[in-house]
Amino acid sequence: MTIDESVDKLGEGFSFKKNPQQREKVPFQVVLVDIEQAANNKVIRCVKKPLNQEDLKFIALSYRWGELHETLIDTEVGYTATITSFFLDDFYRLCEMMTMESDLKHIKYVWVDAICVDQRPTKRKATIYQMSNIYNRATYILAVPDLHLTYLKRVSQKNNETIEGSNKYRKNIYRLIQGNTSKLADLDEDFLDDSVVPKSPPALRQLLLKYTDHFTDGFMKFQTHDRLYCPLRALDHICESSQEYLGHWKTWMTNSKTSINNVHQCYEPICPLALFGDGIGPTTLEEIEQFVNSNWKSKVLERSNSIRQSMEFLTDLILDWSSRVWVISEFSIAKTKNNLKYWFIQLALTDVERAVYENTNKEFTFFKFDFHDTSFSDAIINARYYANQEKTISTNSRTTNPVYIRFHHTMIHQLSQQTFLEMILSSKASRNGNKFNNNKKIKSLMMEK
Repeated sequence: MTIDESVDKLGEGFSFKKNPQQREKVPFQVVLVDIEQAANNKVIRCVKKPLNQEDLKFIALSYRWGELHETLIDTEVGYTATITSFFLDDFYRLCEMMTMESDLKHIKYVWVDAICVDQRPTKRKATIYQMSNIYNRATYILAVPDLHLTYLKRVSQKNNETIEGSNKYRKNIYRLIQGNTSKLADLDEDFLDDSVVPKSPPALRQLLLKYTDHFTDGFMKFQTHDRLYCPLRALDHICESSQEYLGHWKTWMTNSKTSINNVHQCYEPICPLALFGDGIGPTTLEEIEQFVNSNWKSKVLERSNSIRQSMEFLTDLILDWSSRVWVISEFSIAKTKNNLKYWFIQLALTDVERAVYENTNKEFTFFKFDFHDTSFSDAIINARYYANQEKTISTNSRTTNPVYIRFHHTMIHQLSQQTFLEMILSSKASRNGNKFNNNKKIKSLMMEK
């Protein structure tokens, strides 16, 4: 946050005890953003509402701040908001998704501190004192660990590529986080069809789906491999052992051969090694089509790597978001009402996909973290899995390394497996490392949200 208040002010802002001195005779007026105006017209329209209004419904956002050039917004409720935490287009995309979400689409307003906190000292102080009440009154608390998506893209080229992969395979990642195995199986089959993976013999696809780490089982289930197991060799073996695959290549053979520096001789119409340069020589359209269709193995690897990298990235975002002092207070409040949902901007639907949902009245939901679902939590926490990331890396070729388990393991551990004190002590609470104001009470010193 940009609220650089003292230790005492921050601590009081999220105190769970009522202070008589904080009670006001005049009801506190909370500033809220109109979701539909942001989603449909790409404008910020703010209103003031009494926080104690009985029929007031709104969504409160929980997120981690980025570092962008400031954007000034006239809230039209008496002050100008300065935003450096997120890019407005990312916020608009989030609002678009909220207008579709089954539980949120009937809620008119959203509270986001970067816009809804008047930064003038007296106003800011009054809002800080009401922070707990604001989150307590929220109909839903929506966690968005990548609301600073534009900032993340600018941090590194690797981040940008990973985020692009998340969007490309958003359907897979969406169903993977849900744990919807039937939908994932359908997506696997669709991918195999689109990649022109031969359907004959049937064993080829069966082996790919069940004896490699590149599909649903590999993403979701923990499986140890023999120490001699080589994932690339296993994939090659499946491809080469297919009679259909071998027969396909035999029809390609030509009488003339391609020679590369007298080191390699190739009888295929298009030599894969010849493509290392800038031209493939004389070829027909049929040969090019056959060559492209035969590259399905590389597509399998690209898709698998992209989904895994994206899931690891989202898991790291969860870890970073949930380690912030103010966020800990926010999801601790959500725990009492079990009203926490979460979403990632990088998984946003396209305009066409949104239209399909709207025209078919299909239900669309964000992810929900259920604090009360102990059976799921116990199953994930007790699952065979390397929670230590260094151990995961060192044994990468010896297990499936299920990204589904790691993601939910991280969520559950961060949000429900620690006491409030443990979370505060391990949080990114201060810039000078001191989390204590005195011997009796833990207070956050500076916010790095």
